[in-house]
Amino acid sequence: MTSSHTWSASDAAHVIVEAFEIYRARLGHVIRRAKAHFEQRDWHGVQQDSVGRLDLYNTAVQEGLRRLEGRLGQALSEHSTWTALREAYAPLVAARGDAELAETFFNSFTRRLFHTVGVDPAMEFVSPAARVAKHGPPSALTLRFPAGGRGLEPTLRAALGAFPFAPGYADAAADAARIGQAITTRLGGIEVREIELSREVFYRGKGAYLVGQIHTAAGSEPLLLALANPDGKVVVDAVLLTADPIADIRNTRAIEAVVKDGAVYRPDDLWVR
Repeated sequence: MTSSHTWSASDAAHVIVEAFEIYRARLGHVIRRAKAHFEQRDWHGVQQDSVGRLDLYNTAVQEGLRRLEGRLGQALSEHSTWTALREAYAPLVAARGDAELAETFFNSFTRRLFHTVGVDPAMEFVSPAARVAKHGPPSALTLRFPAGGRGLEPTLRAALGAFPFAPGYADAAADAARIGQAITTRLGGIEVREIELSREVFYRGKGAYLVGQIHTAAGSEPLLLALANPDGKVVVDAVLLTADPIADIRNTRAIEAVVKDGAVYRPDDLWVR
Protein backbone atom coordinates (compact mmCIF):
# COMPACT_ATOMS: atom_id res chain seq x y z
CA MET A 1 0.00 0.00 0.00
CA THR A 2 1.43 3.39 -1.00
CA SER A 3 0.56 6.64 0.74
CA SER A 4 -1.36 9.03 -1.47
CA HIS A 5 0.32 12.10 0.00
CA THR A 6 3.71 13.18 1.29
CA TRP A 7 4.14 12.25 4.94
CA SER A 8 6.06 14.14 7.60
CA ALA A 9 8.06 12.66 10.44
CA SER A 10 6.42 15.08 12.86
CA ASP A 11 2.87 14.01 11.96
CA ALA A 12 3.78 10.34 12.14
CA ALA A 13 5.53 10.80 15.49
CA HIS A 14 2.38 12.43 16.85
CA VAL A 15 0.44 9.30 15.85
CA ILE A 16 2.68 7.23 18.12
CA VAL A 17 2.33 9.74 20.96
CA GLU A 18 -1.46 9.60 20.60
CA ALA A 19 -1.37 5.78 20.63
CA PHE A 20 0.71 5.90 23.82
CA GLU A 21 -1.72 8.30 25.48
CA ILE A 22 -4.66 6.07 24.53
CA TYR A 23 -2.82 3.12 26.07
CA ARG A 24 -2.13 5.07 29.29
CA ALA A 25 -5.77 6.14 29.54
CA ARG A 26 -7.02 2.56 29.12
CA LEU A 27 -4.42 1.36 31.62
CA GLY A 28 -5.70 3.96 34.08
CA HIS A 29 -9.12 2.29 34.03
CA VAL A 30 -7.51 -1.08 34.75
CA ILE A 31 -5.47 0.40 37.61
CA ARG A 32 -8.58 1.88 39.19
CA ARG A 33 -10.17 -1.56 39.02
CA ALA A 34 -7.02 -3.04 40.52
CA LYS A 35 -7.41 -0.87 43.60
CA ALA A 36 -10.99 -2.07 44.07
CA HIS A 37 -9.88 -5.69 43.61
CA PHE A 38 -7.17 -5.22 46.23
CA GLU A 39 -9.56 -3.58 48.69
CA GLN A 40 -12.17 -6.29 48.22
CA ARG A 41 -9.62 -9.13 48.14
CA ASP A 42 -10.98 -10.10 44.71
CA TRP A 43 -7.97 -12.11 43.57
CA HIS A 44 -9.83 -13.61 40.59
CA GLY A 45 -10.42 -10.08 39.31
CA VAL A 46 -6.71 -9.34 39.82
CA GLN A 47 -5.78 -12.32 37.67
CA GLN A 48 -8.17 -11.29 34.89
CA ASP A 49 -6.81 -7.75 34.82
CA SER A 50 -3.22 -9.03 34.74
CA VAL A 51 -4.00 -10.79 31.48
CA GLY A 52 -5.89 -7.75 30.22
CA ARG A 53 -2.92 -5.42 30.77
CA LEU A 54 -0.82 -7.23 28.18
CA ASP A 55 -3.70 -7.15 25.73
CA LEU A 56 -4.04 -3.38 26.23
CA TYR A 57 -0.42 -2.80 25.30
CA ASN A 58 -0.46 -5.06 22.25
CA THR A 59 -3.73 -3.55 21.04
CA ALA A 60 -2.42 0.01 21.35
CA VAL A 61 0.72 -0.83 19.35
CA GLN A 62 -1.27 -2.62 16.63
CA GLU A 63 -3.74 0.28 16.36
CA GLY A 64 -0.85 2.71 16.05
CA LEU A 65 0.81 0.65 13.35
CA ARG A 66 -2.42 0.54 11.33
CA ARG A 67 -2.74 4.33 11.52
CA LEU A 68 0.87 4.76 10.48
CA GLU A 69 0.44 2.39 7.53
CA GLY A 70 -2.38 4.57 6.28
CA ARG A 71 -0.12 7.62 6.40
CA LEU A 72 3.24 6.18 5.40
CA GLY A 73 2.39 3.35 3.02
CA GLN A 74 5.49 1.40 1.97
CA ALA A 75 7.74 3.82 3.86
CA LEU A 76 6.50 2.20 7.08
CA SER A 77 8.91 -0.71 6.55
CA GLU A 78 12.00 1.37 5.74
CA HIS A 79 14.72 1.79 8.36
CA SER A 80 15.32 5.39 7.33
CA THR A 81 11.70 6.20 8.16
CA TRP A 82 12.15 5.07 11.75
CA THR A 83 15.42 6.94 12.13
CA ALA A 84 13.51 10.10 11.20
CA LEU A 85 10.58 9.17 13.44
CA ARG A 86 12.87 8.61 16.39
CA GLU A 87 14.34 12.10 15.96
CA ALA A 88 10.86 13.65 15.72
CA TYR A 89 9.44 11.61 18.60
CA ALA A 90 12.19 12.28 21.15
CA PRO A 91 11.38 15.96 21.83
CA LEU A 92 7.65 15.20 21.99
CA VAL A 93 8.10 12.95 25.04
CA ALA A 94 11.30 14.29 26.62
CA ALA A 95 9.51 16.43 29.22
CA ARG A 96 6.99 13.79 30.23
CA GLY A 97 7.19 12.18 33.63
CA ASP A 98 6.77 8.82 31.88
CA ALA A 99 9.33 9.56 29.15
CA GLU A 100 11.13 6.23 29.51
CA LEU A 101 7.85 4.34 29.16
CA ALA A 102 7.03 6.40 26.08
CA GLU A 103 10.43 5.53 24.59
CA THR A 104 9.87 1.83 25.29
CA PHE A 105 6.47 2.10 23.60
CA PHE A 106 8.16 3.56 20.50
CA ASN A 107 10.64 0.67 20.47
CA SER A 108 7.73 -1.77 20.46
CA PHE A 109 6.71 -0.42 17.04
CA THR A 110 10.13 -1.00 15.49
CA ARG A 111 10.45 -4.46 17.01
CA ARG A 112 7.09 -5.52 15.61
CA LEU A 113 8.20 -4.43 12.16
CA PHE A 114 11.86 -5.45 12.05
CA HIS A 115 12.13 -8.19 14.70
CA THR A 116 15.30 -6.54 15.97
CA VAL A 117 17.84 -8.70 17.77
CA GLY A 118 19.69 -6.67 20.37
CA VAL A 119 19.34 -2.89 20.03
CA ASP A 120 19.52 -0.70 16.95
CA PRO A 121 20.39 2.77 18.31
CA ALA A 122 19.81 4.34 14.89
CA MET A 123 16.08 3.83 15.15
CA GLU A 124 15.45 2.77 18.76
CA PHE A 125 15.80 4.41 22.15
CA VAL A 126 18.61 2.93 24.20
CA SER A 127 17.74 2.85 27.90
CA PRO A 128 20.30 5.17 29.45
CA ALA A 129 21.72 3.39 32.49
CA ALA A 130 23.17 6.67 33.69
CA ARG A 131 19.81 8.44 33.82
CA VAL A 132 19.91 8.81 37.60
CA ALA A 133 17.03 10.43 39.45
CA LYS A 134 18.02 13.67 41.16
CA HIS A 135 16.46 15.42 44.09
CA GLY A 136 15.02 18.27 42.07
CA PRO A 137 11.86 20.40 41.96
CA PRO A 138 8.53 18.85 43.04
CA SER A 139 6.89 16.72 40.37
CA ALA A 140 3.18 16.47 39.65
CA LEU A 141 3.72 12.70 39.49
CA THR A 142 5.01 12.36 43.05
CA LEU A 143 4.18 13.29 46.62
CA ARG A 144 6.84 14.57 49.02
CA PHE A 145 6.92 14.31 52.78
CA PRO A 146 9.59 16.39 54.57
CA ALA A 147 11.24 14.71 57.52
CA GLY A 148 10.98 16.64 60.77
CA GLY A 149 13.05 16.49 63.90
CA ARG A 150 10.81 14.00 65.69
CA GLY A 151 12.01 10.89 63.92
CA LEU A 152 10.68 9.24 60.79
CA GLU A 153 7.44 7.82 62.20
CA PRO A 154 5.32 11.02 61.73
CA THR A 155 6.65 11.46 58.18
CA LEU A 156 5.92 7.86 57.24
CA ARG A 157 2.52 7.94 58.88
CA ALA A 158 1.66 10.97 56.74
CA ALA A 159 2.94 9.11 53.69
CA LEU A 160 0.72 6.10 54.37
CA GLY A 161 -2.22 8.43 55.05
CA ALA A 162 -1.84 9.89 51.57
CA PHE A 163 -2.72 6.46 50.13
CA PRO A 164 -6.07 5.54 51.70
CA PHE A 165 -7.83 2.23 51.10
CA ALA A 166 -11.50 1.48 51.76
CA PRO A 167 -10.86 -1.17 54.44
CA GLY A 168 -8.29 1.03 56.17
CA TYR A 169 -4.90 0.11 57.62
CA ALA A 170 -4.75 -2.40 60.46
CA ASP A 171 -2.30 -0.14 62.36
CA ALA A 172 -0.74 2.65 60.29
CA ALA A 173 1.16 4.12 63.24
CA ALA A 174 2.83 0.81 64.07
CA ASP A 175 3.62 0.19 60.38
CA ALA A 176 5.18 3.66 60.09
CA ALA A 177 7.33 3.02 63.15
CA ARG A 178 8.58 -0.28 61.75
CA ILE A 179 9.32 1.22 58.32
CA GLY A 180 11.27 3.97 60.08
CA GLN A 181 13.23 1.36 62.00
CA ALA A 182 14.13 -0.45 58.78
CA ILE A 183 15.24 2.81 57.10
CA THR A 184 17.32 3.87 60.08
CA THR A 185 19.03 0.47 60.19
CA ARG A 186 19.81 0.71 56.50
CA LEU A 187 21.11 4.29 56.53
CA GLY A 188 22.79 4.33 59.90
CA GLY A 189 23.34 7.91 61.01
CA ILE A 190 22.68 9.56 57.64
CA GLU A 191 20.10 12.34 57.93
CA VAL A 192 16.81 11.73 56.09
CA ARG A 193 15.46 14.93 54.61
CA GLU A 194 12.43 13.81 52.65
CA ILE A 195 10.39 10.82 51.52
CA GLU A 196 9.13 10.97 47.92
CA LEU A 197 6.54 8.52 46.58
CA SER A 198 4.91 8.08 43.19
CA ARG A 199 1.27 9.15 43.21
CA GLU A 200 0.48 5.97 41.29
CA VAL A 201 0.08 2.79 43.32
CA PHE A 202 1.36 -0.30 41.52
CA TYR A 203 -0.57 -3.54 41.81
CA ARG A 204 0.72 -7.02 41.12
CA GLY A 205 -0.72 -10.31 42.30
CA LYS A 206 -2.15 -9.88 45.78
CA GLY A 207 0.06 -6.89 46.57
CA ALA A 208 -0.03 -3.12 46.25
CA TYR A 209 3.26 -1.24 46.02
CA LEU A 210 4.26 2.31 46.94
CA VAL A 211 7.41 3.22 45.01
CA GLY A 212 9.69 6.16 45.60
CA GLN A 213 12.91 7.47 47.06
CA ILE A 214 14.42 8.49 50.37
CA HIS A 215 16.27 11.79 50.01
CA THR A 216 19.14 12.06 52.47
CA ALA A 217 22.05 14.38 53.21
CA ALA A 218 24.23 11.96 51.24
CA GLY A 219 21.96 11.47 48.19
CA SER A 220 18.89 9.44 47.32
CA GLU A 221 18.03 5.81 47.99
CA PRO A 222 15.23 3.69 46.45
CA LEU A 223 12.19 2.91 48.57
CA LEU A 224 9.45 0.37 47.97
CA LEU A 225 6.67 -0.46 50.43
CA ALA A 226 4.81 -3.70 49.75
CA LEU A 227 1.25 -3.66 51.06
CA ALA A 228 -1.00 -6.65 51.63
CA ASN A 229 -4.64 -7.21 52.54
CA PRO A 230 -4.57 -10.63 54.23
CA ASP A 231 -7.79 -10.46 56.22
CA GLY A 232 -9.71 -7.28 55.42
CA LYS A 233 -7.22 -4.66 56.66
CA VAL A 234 -4.19 -3.28 54.83
CA VAL A 235 -0.75 -3.89 56.31
CA VAL A 236 2.82 -3.05 55.27
CA ASP A 237 4.18 -6.47 54.40
CA ALA A 238 7.75 -5.66 53.35
CA VAL A 239 10.19 -2.75 53.05
CA LEU A 240 12.68 -2.74 50.17
CA LEU A 241 15.49 -0.21 50.14
CA THR A 242 17.99 -1.36 47.53
CA ALA A 243 16.16 -2.55 44.39
CA ASP A 244 12.75 -2.70 42.74
CA PRO A 245 11.16 -6.20 42.59
CA ILE A 246 8.43 -4.86 40.28
CA ALA A 247 11.09 -4.42 37.59
CA ASP A 248 12.84 -7.73 38.23
CA ILE A 249 11.66 -10.56 40.46
CA ARG A 250 15.30 -11.36 41.23
CA ASN A 251 15.39 -8.12 43.22
CA THR A 252 13.42 -9.80 45.98
CA ARG A 253 16.89 -10.87 47.09
CA ALA A 254 17.41 -7.21 47.99
CA ILE A 255 14.58 -7.10 50.54
CA GLU A 256 15.93 -5.04 53.41
CA ALA A 257 13.29 -5.96 55.97
CA VAL A 258 9.99 -7.77 56.32
CA VAL A 259 7.32 -6.66 58.76
CA LYS A 260 5.63 -9.73 60.24
CA ASP A 261 3.34 -10.02 63.24
CA GLY A 262 4.36 -6.66 64.64
CA ALA A 263 8.13 -7.09 64.31
CA VAL A 264 10.84 -6.21 61.80
CA TYR A 265 12.83 -9.18 60.50
CA ARG A 266 16.07 -9.12 58.50
CA PRO A 267 16.36 -11.52 55.52
CA ASP A 268 18.68 -13.82 57.51
CA ASP A 269 16.00 -14.16 60.19
CA LEU A 270 13.56 -15.51 57.60
CA TRP A 271 15.85 -17.92 55.77
CA VAL A 272 14.66 -21.50 56.15
CA ARG A 273 17.58 -23.63 57.19
